[in-house]
Amino acid sequence: MEDRVRQLKTQYRLVPLEGEGGFVRRTLTGAMGVNTSAVKASSRGSAFAQEELPMISHIYYLITKESFSHLHRISSCELWTWMEGDPAEMILLDDDSKLEKRILGPEGIHKGVTLVEGGLWQGTRSISEGKKGYTLFSIAVVPSFDPADFTLADHSILASLDIETGEYIRPFLVKEDVV
Repeated sequence: MEDRVRQLKTQYRLVPLEGEGGFVRRTLTGAMGVNTSAVKASSRGSAFAQEELPMISHIYYLITKESFSHLHRISSCELWTWMEGDPAEMILLDDDSKLEKRILGPEGIHKGVTLVEGGLWQGTRSISEGKKGYTLFSIAVVPSFDPADFTLADHSILASLDIETGEYIRPFLVKEDVV
């Protein structure tokens, strides 16, 4: 596993993603712009910080058992495509505390591709029973990712959830002593 993770980091020139976790490289940003005020605002309080953004951006994103996607949200939509490694578990949480679990991998209901609507809380980790210890994704972000539209969840989110949901998402949160 460690050899393959090292190969992927080198091949895709991936660097640690501060805050969220995992390893990332932005590969492209579209030249065409989009007026974000014309994008239908969701009911999730996910208005865009900038009035205009590039229409699309793309990243490669690698997670491992030690460095995964902590619970966060962005204003943009993301199209996730599983590329290799273990299947991954993605959780989505809306502002009404409705929890949805998705599995991304070569098999299963999503067949390795899923759309995450802007404004949803989301976190993703390699499935613990996986043999490879990593998962590689290709992700298109529409409109393009803007760091000003990123919010990392902290432990205060647990207060608004029922006990079962809170316990389920706790592993997706950044450890309290790190925040």
